[in-house]
Amino acid sequence: MPRFPVRADAIDGERISLSGPDVRHVRSVLRLGLGDLLDCSLPNGRWARAEIVATEENAIEARIRGQWASLADPVMELLVAQGLVKGDAMDRIVKGLSEIGTAELVPVITARSIGVPPADRRDARVARWRRIADESCKQCGRTVPLRVAPIATLASWLASEPFRGMPGLVLSPAATASPVRDVIPGGCGLVLAIGPEGGFTIDEEQALQGAGAVPASLGPRILRCETAALVSAALALEALGALCAPPDRH
Repeated sequence: MPRFPVRADAIDGERISLSGPDVRHVRSVLRLGLGDLLDCSLPNGRWARAEIVATEENAIEARIRGQWASLADPVMELLVAQGLVKGDAMDRIVKGLSEIGTAELVPVITARSIGVPPADRRDARVARWRRIADESCKQCGRTVPLRVAPIATLASWLASEPFRGMPGLVLSPAATASPVRDVIPGGCGLVLAIGPEGGFTIDEEQALQGAGAVPASLGPRILRCETAALVSAALALEALGALCAPPDRH
């Protein structure tokens, strides 16, 4: 069933309005018309099934026929601070973290980050990642998109109370680092810091540990950064009891 996010100002009682690129997607890509059904995510965290009742050149209107609670929205706060990486790897990280149920992503500039956008293009890059997060909701069933914070340097992020009262982990290649599965606390939120290709420098890792992060390892294999991000986030969500939706959300 096609899925579309709906803003609060596009809802009038039981009536929903779609505009912008969604109109083209419905009419030209999906080739839907009067009487066809759509699934729409509502600002109240619920899904609605709606029937198309009117089509215009720049707008489509549908009437809600039923609602149900979303089972895919995050049930636990997992914040991932990801060292910036080059190319489309960051796009894949955003999409993957969104799909598995991460609540927030903070892109951080580290000593080994490659392909850092110029200051005047950073807002555009964040806007792109937010669009990717929004689009992934249509695929994975979330109504609440992954939050993507503005790009920050690691130092400025660490100066901003980054852990928000939650425990923190930093992925580390150190032989003394415990396996991730052994150090993730259950039953509360978590902040997970992941370096770019090549990882954090020793000074950066020490700064993260000084802020309260516990070093954690994914084992002896050298993983690409996007693999490390998804594996560690999935392990964290599983330990938090949030990888699969609990029964009481039905």
